[in-house]
Amino acid sequence: MGFEREYADQLFMDLAGRDRVAESNARRTSLDRRWELDSSPERLCRRLDELEVTSELRDVHLFAYIRSRARAEQIDDLTRLAEVLESRAVQGLEGENGVSVPLRHLRVLEAHWLHRRGRYREALRRLEAEIPRIQRAARSAYADFVHVDALIELGACFDASGNLFQTELCYRQALRIASRRGFFKRYEVESCLARALWSSGQHHEALDLHLSPEARAVASEMGEVHFLVDSQLDATKCAIEIGQAELARTELTAATRLIESHSELRGAPRGYAILYEGELATLSGDVERALDLLSRAVSHFEHLHVPCYPGAIQAKTSLCHYALFEGDVRLASVIIRKLLAEADQRECMEARSRLLLLESYLYLTDVPPDRASFEDLLRRLHLIHNPALLFHALGNLYAYALEFLEEPVQAFLLARIRNLRPLLKKSCYRDLYANYVTKRYEYAIENRLARYLQNDLEGEWDRIEVTG
Repeated sequence: MGFEREYADQLFMDLAGRDRVAESNARRTSLDRRWELDSSPERLCRRLDELEVTSELRDVHLFAYIRSRARAEQIDDLTRLAEVLESRAVQGLEGENGVSVPLRHLRVLEAHWLHRRGRYREALRRLEAEIPRIQRAARSAYADFVHVDALIELGACFDASGNLFQTELCYRQALRIASRRGFFKRYEVESCLARALWSSGQHHEALDLHLSPEARAVASEMGEVHFLVDSQLDATKCAIEIGQAELARTELTAATRLIESHSELRGAPRGYAILYEGELATLSGDVERALDLLSRAVSHFEHLHVPCYPGAIQAKTSLCHYALFEGDVRLASVIIRKLLAEADQRECMEARSRLLLLESYLYLTDVPPDRASFEDLLRRLHLIHNPALLFHALGNLYAYALEFLEEPVQAFLLARIRNLRPLLKKSCYRDLYANYVTKRYEYAIENRLARYLQNDLEGEWDRIEVTG
């Protein structure tokens, strides 16, 4: 039994991590045909019973069936399989320690689909109830794989709810399990963690993960071109964010070369390559080329067979920055409102959050919007789901309030900023507070002092002229 468990674990990891060898590995088992992937859930379970395979090998083949149906999004088959396995578990015919790992796998997939339909709160509740059941399962490669999947999905739900602190904890726990088992999925978890770090403003740590030479070497060996190009494009984005133009150019060149040599990458990845090329042109001050590239990125995203709306809105947002740079606050405000309506229509939460942050920058211009617009934006800031971006936006409004508004408004904004502490990692909160509160507060105090001295000296000069 110990040998069979070890063999099943290795077979499972081959199936889970290396698609191209899955079929040859399947021939090493008693199920040497592909019929099991084409069967109904009921027939599959009956056939496995007839063959009297061990519970470990049974789980391997149920996993292969579940994954093939999940990739084809054949949700009805998986729903029926869950019903069959639930019934068998109740009868004591399925699972060890009272836990059927394939059934738990299906429950995690159900939570994933709930999240995709926007019901992330319900998905989060289900996952929080499901993970303790997974942990009660007999330890196996499959149980750990499902545990990692559940933690990834739980992290994504926390991200959607705006709790980046819990998001990072989930991804780090998933990474520990996946690394211990040697799953290729650990590199997927690293990418999720890097994106969470980027979202919370920890750009340097995110960049280090995206640049991981080990992940890229393994992905290259396994022919995982989608992973490679995502890694390179994400690294480009991080490098642009922190102003490392040379590194961004190196990563973007590698990504573009990969995109041009693989036709399956010429959809959304090519759009992001054009977008980041435009943002690099912005960094170099080549405004005309930047505007042309960003416009091309918008067109590319919108004319894909399946339009990539998040990419299109991101490119339009980059175009909107030019109105701000030119000092046309009114035009920028109109463009932002139009893009916010589009982001709401397309359910692009990340884009909406970044657009609201961009709107808050209007209050740092020489001609900020009026008080009514300020109060309107303040009422809408709860729509920013990312606490780091919300901190940034509140910091912008706090700087404006210190300059132009009364102390109760200043105190209210500072209280809202401090309420974000539980949602962010301690070091992240500390850095944000220093950048968007402390330093700006000092700047405002200096401005107040300068105005006071100027007014006092001008008054003194007036008195001198009168007496003279």
